[in-house]
Amino acid sequence: MKTKGVRLRARKGFWSPNPDEIQRASLLARANEPRPPVVLAPARRTSPLIRPWFGMAKGSGGNTRVTFVWEPAGAVPGDRRVRTPSRVAFKATGANGTTLFEGPVRPTGAVAFDGLDAALARAVFAAFGTPSDPTVFAPTAWDRP
Repeated sequence: MKTKGVRLRARKGFWSPNPDEIQRASLLARANEPRPPVVLAPARRTSPLIRPWFGMAKGSGGNTRVTFVWEPAGAVPGDRRVRTPSRVAFKATGANGTTLFEGPVRPTGAVAFDGLDAALARAVFAAFGTPSDPTVFAPTAWDRP
């Protein structure tokens, strides 16, 4: 520097990280970041006819055992038509398109019909993978004949 009255001082040498140190630091920073929270969203659509319940448990072979039961929803105040379904057509499809369960399911709870076989009042099937894998459940309520 050749400016009069200015004095420049600096330490000898300069240190900069090499590419391995930069990569190591970025990997450690990424590993120590907190995981994003799992967002729990409400059901996309709730049925005015039924109250469904899905239970998930550890099944055989690393699969998830899914149980589906339902009961009719109560009457809505002010609704003159009482719509009480007697069965639900239920279909569960895996992520790859395979049908895991398809068939009618009878109601459970206080309105269960006497003399019904308990096996008809639930749908139990094995879903491949973990509960976080996408599986499509499509219940359709049928009114009483």
